[in-house]
Amino acid sequence: MPNTDRPSTAGKITFGATLPIQDVDFENVKEYAQFCEKAGFDSVWCYDHFFPYDGTKPTQNFFECFTTLTALSMVTRRIRLGSLVACNNFRHPALVAKMSSQIDVLSNGRLDLGIGAGWFREEFDAYGYEFGDTNDRLGRLEEGLEIIKRMWLEHSPSFEGKYYRIKNAVNEPKPIQKPHPPIWMGGSLTRILRLTARYADGWNLGFYQSNTPEGFTKKNSTLNALCQNYGRNPAEIRRSWHGLLILGKNESDLERKAQQYKHLALGYPPIQATAETCEREIRKFTRVGVTDFFIRFPDPLDFETLQTFAERIIPTFAT
Repeated sequence: MPNTDRPSTAGKITFGATLPIQDVDFENVKEYAQFCEKAGFDSVWCYDHFFPYDGTKPTQNFFECFTTLTALSMVTRRIRLGSLVACNNFRHPALVAKMSSQIDVLSNGRLDLGIGAGWFREEFDAYGYEFGDTNDRLGRLEEGLEIIKRMWLEHSPSFEGKYYRIKNAVNEPKPIQKPHPPIWMGGSLTRILRLTARYADGWNLGFYQSNTPEGFTKKNSTLNALCQNYGRNPAEIRRSWHGLLILGKNESDLERKAQQYKHLALGYPPIQATAETCEREIRKFTRVGVTDFFIRFPDPLDFETLQTFAERIIPTFAT
C-alpha cells in the first residue's frame, strides 16, 4: 500500500544535498542521488534553471528540474526529492500541479515542491518568457499557488484570476501525500514571506547576503509575525538554510578548498569548517530556528566529503 501520510519531521533537523546538474552526465546525477540516499541524507534538491546564473555557460549538459526528479523517482526508494525552487513563470501552474502530482505518485509520496517567482532575467529573455516587474511575478506566483493547491485537493476546480484561469481542470492521479506534498517558498522579500505564511509548509531563504544567523533571525521574525495574519502557528512552517558548505579534512585543507571554491558562493557567506568544527557552525543556525539544511557541496564527484558529512555531522543532530 502507498504511504499516503507525510513523514513527521516535528522536532527533527534534516539534511539535504543539492544535485549536480551542470557539466555532468545523467549517470553522475543518478549516482549522486543514490549515494546520498545510502549515506543517510534526508533529501536531494534540484535547481530550476536552464543555464548557469553565475555568468558562465555550460560546456555540456544542464539538466531540467522536473524531468530530473521524475527520473530519480524511479531509481531511489527512500530519499525525498525536491525542487529548489521551481520558477512559477516557466510553466503554467496547472501543468505544475499535474507534473508534481505524477512525481509524487511515481516516488511513492516523496516529493517536496519548492516554488518561487523567478529572478534571473537573462533566462527569461533567452527562452521567451515575459519577465515583467516584481509585482507581476509575485502576483502570478500567488495565483499559481492557488491553482496548484486546488488541483491537488479538488476534483475539477475552476479559477479566474488576473494572470491565469482554469476551468474544470481534472487532475488525476492526485498526489498520494496527504493533505498534499509539502510546499516550500523560496525568497526573502516580505511579500514572499506573506505567501509563505498563507500557503506554504516550509520556507527557504536561499543564497542571500542575509543568509547568516543574524540575517536569518531578522527574516524569521518577520515570517513569524505574518503567520498571525493567517491564523497560522509559526511552528507549522519549516525553515531552511541553503548555501555552499566547504568541508575540510583539516585547517590547511579547508584553506585550500575555500580559495578553490569561493566563486561558487556567489559572494554570499558559505559555511566553512573542518569535520571537527562543522557541527558548531551548523548549530549557530539551528539555535535561531533553522530546521532543514539544503547544502551545496562544491565538488559533484567528491563522495568522500559526502560520506564524511553523513558519518560525522548528521548523527550529531539525530533526536
